[in-house]
Amino acid sequence: MKALLIPFALLAVAAAPPRDADTDAWWRTTVALSGDAMEGRDTGSAGYDRAAAYVARRLGAAGPAGDNGGWLQRLPVEELAVREAAIAVDGRPLDFLQDITVAPDSVGDPLDLPIAYRGYCAPEALGDVRGRLVICHGSRRPGMPSAAARNIALVRGGAAAVAVIADPGFTVEPPRWPFAYARTMWIAGDPPPRPLLPSFTLNADSLGAMLAGSGRAAAALVRDGSSGQPLPSFDAPGRFTARFTLARSC
Repeated sequence: MKALLIPFALLAVAAAPPRDADTDAWWRTTVALSGDAMEGRDTGSAGYDRAAAYVARRLGAAGPAGDNGGWLQRLPVEELAVREAAIAVDGRPLDFLQDITVAPDSVGDPLDLPIAYRGYCAPEALGDVRGRLVICHGSRRPGMPSAAARNIALVRGGAAAVAVIADPGFTVEPPRWPFAYARTMWIAGDPPPRPLLPSFTLNADSLGAMLAGSGRAAAALVRDGSSGQPLPSFDAPGRFTARFTLARSC
């Protein structure tokens, strides 16, 4: 069974300049934990272990608290990961983890679906999405559908899968995902997470490949979607296919 080492404290992160000795020390800690060497502190990664060890060393002077008198505690987890993926539109491949990624716990059987574009995917914009992969903009602006509301509306409408465009108006990460993002982890013994429908995240630069042959300008849709402008709803002519090799471990 896998086990994670977790620190017994969470350090707050804020974008404030140092003003005194204590704040300066805190800021150095924050910079160290958020630096590239920690690789995002992704669960179960080597960067996570380095971050946990760093925090444990800083807390060591306060006395024992965790396993074996230290500042670390073992947490058993289970993992579902994508080992291989083949994703395409009308036979034209999409590069997994560059053009598109997926929530591993949301997929299983191969997919072969028509494609629908529905803007922000508000319920009133969906129309007929039965059996379709629906492309939605993942806007986080007030008044836009939340991820939960969007997925509930899609399920009620009969959608077969969703691909959410990674909004370049909000993201600060490059438009690609490390392999660690192609896995889901949960506490061992708990039931695994169960998303409502197969869930993909689409690189905004790859929207054109999804809408090929539709006559729509993908760059204009991304621009308008990133600024909260009204968006159209239409069906694309291609078919989306995907198959995965998954591995579960503990």
